[in-house]
Amino acid sequence: MSGCAIRTARHFLCKMAKLNFTVFVQCMKVVPVKFSEGLYSFKNSDWKSSLTRDIKLFEPYTLGTGMSESMNVTLKRYQNIYDKWKIEIRKAGGKVLGREILKMNPALDEIKGETIEVRPEYRQKGYRYGELLRLFSIIEMNENKYSKLNLYSLPEAVYFHSKYFFEPDNYYLPERDMMLKTISLDSDFPELVSLAEELINRPHYSPEDEVHQNELSVQTNKLTKQYITRALEEDRELAYLKHPFKYGFTMSLTREKLLNNKEYFNNLFEQHGIDYRI
Repeated sequence: MSGCAIRTARHFLCKMAKLNFTVFVQCMKVVPVKFSEGLYSFKNSDWKSSLTRDIKLFEPYTLGTGMSESMNVTLKRYQNIYDKWKIEIRKAGGKVLGREILKMNPALDEIKGETIEVRPEYRQKGYRYGELLRLFSIIEMNENKYSKLNLYSLPEAVYFHSKYFFEPDNYYLPERDMMLKTISLDSDFPELVSLAEELINRPHYSPEDEVHQNELSVQTNKLTKQYITRALEEDRELAYLKHPFKYGFTMSLTREKLLNNKEYFNNLFEQHGIDYRI
């Protein structure tokens, strides 16, 4: 089968999956998200300093309690690690559909997404379990008023995260160089290729030259954001196939971005039958 035929088939399946998702949501009974108080408690290795803070944790949440099969979304401490939590989606029968591991750090005013995973048989088929996990991690970010939710994105997930206003936020030099290389090799966007080549050909500062290295990283993040935006504007569903990244990098959703786009997120909460508003 040709590449064009594969893309056409994927597009048809996506449309059908969206229709099925709409029917599923229409069967849901919407219930409010409730919260309980959790405790973040840290002591360093010499036990001479510590930090204890209350954090808000969403209580177990059930989706699809109408005519459709229900799912449960839970948030629990991960392997008894003081700052790690696990969001998990399960069918009513107990089958795990997806999970995300979060690291909450009130001291740094941020939450970090360490891993997000949906079972292979449910990926890119319109079930939107990855989106559901993302929405609940955003709920945690918002309730605890963290300034940032950051994560390391795998190359195949960059466009997924971008749909929720995550932007490149990378200051690791090898990853930065790979970001520029990816853009420089994409002939579909010649003006962005020129900008990438210009950054690649800048004088090579030593890794210890933090001022110039940070400046170059900032410019690379901005250019990569432009590249992602152009790719999504061209084909939102298939950008990850037409303009793939070969290497991952750090991305972040800031509180400012979250609040500026709250109507977008509130619409997604409504689509999934989640009674929550930013």
